[in-house]
Order: sequence, then structure tokens, then C-alpha cells
Amino acid sequence: MPKITFVNEFKTVEVDEHTSVRSAAIKAGINLYQGMYKYVNCRGFGMCGSCKVEVTEGEVTPASLGMRESLEINALVEPTARLACQIRAKTDLKIVSQNPPRWDLRGRAPEEVERVQSMDA
Repeated sequence: MPKITFVNEFKTVEVDEHTSVRSAAIKAGINLYQGMYKYVNCRGFGMCGSCKVEVTEGEVTPASLGMRESLEINALVEPTARLACQIRAKTDLKIVSQNPPRWDLRGRAPEEVERVQSMDA
């Protein structure tokens, strides 16, 4: 059975080959979702892009990006990025969870959000 190591969280879990990386993270108590996406996400259907992770080591199935993933991830800019809900471990994996999404609900960049929050304080 493959092992998935979540690098940022310092956790390793053993999974069967039919378990998605998202499901393994949830079972291990790892929250892949940041900000509002903790509550508002597609629940593993590959439509929101909020469970994006970086696969630094190992092989996943499916090996290539599906149509849904292609719409959410720019493979030319982030060639190792995948949606955790769409991949399963074929071999042992090292997964790096991503930073919070680039935009909030109002379409503001993180720098702008931080600036507004610091002005409110």
C-alpha cells in the first residue's frame, strides 16, 4: 500500500490505491482548504480548484491532467500541481499543500486584503 507524506504538515498516511489524496488528507486531519474554501468548496468533484497540491515525488493516477484539472491549473506554470480530489497514489508520494488562494470573494489579491485588514486594526 502506498504512503502519502504531507510535507508541510509533517504527516505520513498509508492508503490503498483507490483513495484520493483529498480523502487521505481528510482522514489524517489535514485541511487542504484555506480561508473561505474551508466551507465553500466542490466537495471533491474537481470543479473549484481549492484543493490544489504539488506532487514533488511519486506517481499518481491518472498520470495526465483531466479536463476539469486543466481548467483549474495552468500546467505550463505549475507542472507538478494537481487537484488532490482527482488523483490517487500509485507509488509513495510527497505532497506539498498550497498557499491560500490568490483571490478572496471580492476579487482582491492577498496583498490588498492584508493592507485592508491592517487598516481596520
